Amino acid sequence: MSSGGLLLLLGLLTLWAELTPISGQDRPKYCYLPPAPGRCKGYFPRFYYNPASNQCLVFIYGGCQGNANRFKTKDECHRTCVASPMSQQPECGADGFIMSSGGLLLLLGLLTLWAELTPVSGQDRPKFCYLPAETGPCKAKMPRFYYNLTSNQCENFTYGGCQGNDNNFKTLDQCRYTCVEKRGVCPEKPSDIVTFCFTDCENDWKCPKNQKCCEIGCMITCRDPA
Repeated sequence: MSSGGLLLLLGLLTLWAELTPISGQDRPKYCYLPPAPGRCKGYFPRFYYNPASNQCLVFIYGGCQGNANRFKTKDECHRTCVASPMSQQPECGADGFIMSSGGLLLLLGLLTLWAELTPVSGQDRPKFCYLPAETGPCKAKMPRFYYNLTSNQCENFTYGGCQGNDNNFKTLDQCRYTCVEKRGVCPEKPSDIVTFCFTDCENDWKCPKNQKCCEIGCMITCRDPA
């Protein structure tokens, strides 16, 4: 399912939950998800709710993907999943406009679905990044780097010196900034912004133009580099 379709489904489910009377013992459904480090290789200590022990425990988040059972502080995890929420209040934007969580997810789903159905030039990494490492027929032993689609990393290989293909870089940075990520760093999350937990990109190459796939609070979305 596409990100836009998933957000639409989540929005409908959230609206249904908001319109259905709940007991004070109900907690968000994502509290029951297992901890998900994701595919990236970062090292970000996070907390997740363990329903078996009814406690918030630490785990290491890799920096991308994962799920919504992920909190930056133990207190945030405890307030969300351990303590019984009494009620769910609608979110209020900076301009005073009030929208429920389900309504916001529906809006985000429609916008994301529109973006997915709209052709965007340069949205994917270069096609040669998907080629396998190729030594070539010559017998030289030249250290090179290539992008490994399976691990989403640039790795070493030995180039023979002739032929081969374009998935062949002299330096790790050259490979990284061509196939793994775009140049620049993600902006810091402003302290006064309320974020919602969703993911609309998997890597920089799912973002238009020079935007990067950034973690902002508990959402992962495309942003202009800082």
